[in-house]
Amino acid sequence: MRRMSRLLASASAALWLVCSVSGAVAQEGRESLRSGEELYQKGEYDLALARLQTARQANADDPEAALFLGLTYVRLERPTEAAEQWDDYVRLSRDRKLAADVRRFVTILRREAAAKVAQEAIAQERSLAAQSTSDSVVVIAPFRNVGAPEGDALGKALAAMVAENLSAVPEVQVVERDRTLAYLRAANLEPTDVVQRTNAVRVGKLLRAGRVVIGAYRLTRGEESRLRVDVAVIDVDSKKEVGDGLVHQPESNFRSVVPELAEKIATTLGADVARLPANRVAKLRRSHTADLAAALAFGRGLELEDRGEYPEARGELRKAVQKDNRFELARAELDRLPAAMISLVAIGNAVEGPALTMAVGKQPGPSISTRAVWITAGVVAAAGAAAAVGIAAGGGGGGGGGGGGGSGTAPVVEGAENRSVAPGETVVLGVTARDPDGTTVSLDADNETTAPGSTFTSTPGNPANGVFRWTPRAADEGVHTISFTATDSSNPPETTRVSARIDVDEAAQTPSPTVRGAGTPTPTRSRATRTPTRSATRTPSP
Repeated sequence: MRRMSRLLASASAALWLVCSVSGAVAQEGRESLRSGEELYQKGEYDLALARLQTARQANADDPEAALFLGLTYVRLERPTEAAEQWDDYVRLSRDRKLAADVRRFVTILRREAAAKVAQEAIAQERSLAAQSTSDSVVVIAPFRNVGAPEGDALGKALAAMVAENLSAVPEVQVVERDRTLAYLRAANLEPTDVVQRTNAVRVGKLLRAGRVVIGAYRLTRGEESRLRVDVAVIDVDSKKEVGDGLVHQPESNFRSVVPELAEKIATTLGADVARLPANRVAKLRRSHTADLAAALAFGRGLELEDRGEYPEARGELRKAVQKDNRFELARAELDRLPAAMISLVAIGNAVEGPALTMAVGKQPGPSISTRAVWITAGVVAAAGAAAAVGIAAGGGGGGGGGGGGGSGTAPVVEGAENRSVAPGETVVLGVTARDPDGTTVSLDADNETTAPGSTFTSTPGNPANGVFRWTPRAADEGVHTISFTATDSSNPPETTRVSARIDVDEAAQTPSPTVRGAGTPTPTRSRATRTPTRSATRTPSP
């Protein structure tokens, strides 16, 4: 009996110790998170990073810590680590709308990260050429059209569908499409250039892939669309074809091409399909869509996405889903694709407002509109330069200007962006205001008189954060100008006023690109401006 009592006492003591240690770790995590958030708000990102890393280690399931740590990595221009943290946030968050928006930004982060690594690989290409590769790593290059031009869009669609099917084979590690594209660009190659064996070997070496799948196809239109595909699997180290040479897929019904081709490639790569579990076999043999028009729209969407023309790409992907609502691969691509190709600076600005609101209110932050920040590819440097000029001049960031007569510097305001929306579509603007002099800033808006039914909530500080939210009705069609006023606590106070124009139009589509914060300043101050431009791209030739 006494022994039992001693055992119970020991167990109780051990449980108390575990609970005490767990409580202490949790408390340390909360304190580290608060400290990290405060350091982030001060712009001390390196110090914030260490505290937020501690917070994540103490509580791996805290979505707020994952969101802020990812945001800090964005500010430090470390997209790979930022994407990893935001993947965790998407998994952990209960705010599904915000998580969906963050997931779309992760697409851009991964693209930025891949481009950076690809450039490093090009710089080391000579040493990589002498190293062996991994046979389990496989590149699926876009297939080349050797038929009529109307079939051009199928090249990337076929490659994407085959790659998805091959992901069912455990022994095969398919290189992500975004990574492959980044390395092709770094090597100054068009996607269809990989059909040439020398280029396939080069790309395989750069990506450390032991196998590269290349192919060509011909589409025949008639009562029933038919497709012929010839594919070869290249061994990168030996520079020879694997197996008996061409993986020949005779001309057949479009629906059956992808599953049959994927299974043949899997067998050529050494997979024992007969031993795969039933669910993996079903994935390997998936046809994705029997609708040729849907497949062509999917391919056009991928091509536009690769050019950085995201709004147009989303339009084509929507067509693919509309033509075949069971086309899950096209739907998944649409879900992960943001409304525009924007810079790391713009991504940070977009997420910062909801994140800081969450930190202050301890409630799920407002969702980011997919139109929250609109900067096209090619203006990454311009966005940063414009912000620097605004701060140096004492004007409002993103079109703001100071209106006070004191000797201090007026607040810098960002996030007051022009929008074009349809009735029933919610528009959200995350507005922030910072005082370069370090004083507390307050934010106000005239939203109630100019946008009936809208709300504006703000939290003073440095930065001050505000969220404008409005779902216009049909009766609200027309142009509405919302003014945001930032006032600092200097003596006398300095004020910056910026405006955002919201055009409510039943026929509104995706808005034209505008640089973040390109509002209309009330006070006039000189500032540097640039017009967003897209970088030149080359259209793949058949």
